This record gives sequence, C-alpha cells and structure tokens, in this order.
Amino acid sequence: MLHWADRRAWRQARTLPEIGYLAADWLEGSRRWSPSYGSRPDPETAELMPLLADLNRAGYVTGNSQPGHIGRGYDGAHWEQRAGVDGFCSEELAEAIQDSALDNDMHVTVYDPAGKPWDKDMDGYVVTTRNGQPFTTFGHWLGASHMDLNYGQLHPRAIGALRRAHQVTVVDTQWGRTEQLWRALEPLTNFTEES
Repeated sequence: MLHWADRRAWRQARTLPEIGYLAADWLEGSRRWSPSYGSRPDPETAELMPLLADLNRAGYVTGNSQPGHIGRGYDGAHWEQRAGVDGFCSEELAEAIQDSALDNDMHVTVYDPAGKPWDKDMDGYVVTTRNGQPFTTFGHWLGASHMDLNYGQLHPRAIGALRRAHQVTVVDTQWGRTEQLWRALEPLTNFTEES
C-alpha cells in the first residue's frame, strides 16, 4: 500500500521537530508509513511506543529501538537483547540524555554532526545475540550515505536537519533488562530547549 498522504506529509517536513512529530504519529498509528521503516513498527516495540512517541515530540527523533529480552525467539533460537535506542537531537538534548543515561547505568554514545564522538571512537555496542553470536549493534555514526538510503524521500532541508543533529545512542549495560533504560529517558519527554 502506497500511503500517498503520509508520504506527502513526510516530504513537507523541513525541521527536526517536524520529523519528530511525524515519527510520533507513525508510532501511535495515525500515520501508516515512515521513510526509514515502511509500514509499521516491529511488534516487539509495542509496549515502548507511547514513550518513544513522547521522546520524538520532545526532540529526540528515534531511529532504532528494542526492549530487553532473554529467551526463545520467533525462530526457536536463543536470543538475548539489551534495551536500546538511537536517534537524532539537538546538542542541548544530547547532553541531557547523556547525563540521564550515565546516572542510570547505561552505555551512551554521542556523535556531533561531523561524526566525532564526544569521548572516544566507538565500534558500536552489541545489543542482540542469537545463539550466543553477535547479531545486532547500535551506536555507529550514520553518515551521508545512510541518510540518503533511509531518508532520501524527505525534503533536502529535512535531510540537512538530520545531518546537523547530534546522534545519540543509549544501551542498557545488562542483558534482558527492559525497564531501566525507559525509566532513565522518561523524564526527558518534558524536555524544552533553553532560550
């Protein structure tokens, strides 16, 4: 299904806040299409969607997210996941996310718009294993080719806003734990930029 009205709305977005509001609408189901995901979020994130929507409206435009999990997966294999989320935001919100994450026993990676990490080079965090083998990582810097691949259907000014944003990844330090990360981020749903 093409969802022309949703595609048109995304194409009209120009700023990071406009992208965040559209992403929140998509998470809540009032938009049926997203440029980076297509039709609907993965079912495993259903319980996270209200908080993710609020974070998007507060200025943290989330990309990937997952809950913690340990046990059998959809394919019968043994899966282990760390709760994690990544996304784009202003420098001020990146600082607030970093402070909250570090205060709550989380890994955090922040890249400035030039792709330079605030503290050290990062190869990403393994956030999912399948039968004990690394399967998924979060925390890599996303460059221009990634922006074009995942957001190429947006207006060039919107892509520019994403490229000028800070990229922030937060990952729980413990496998299978879900609540800690989301409790750490929940206060940021009321974040407002200082003038």
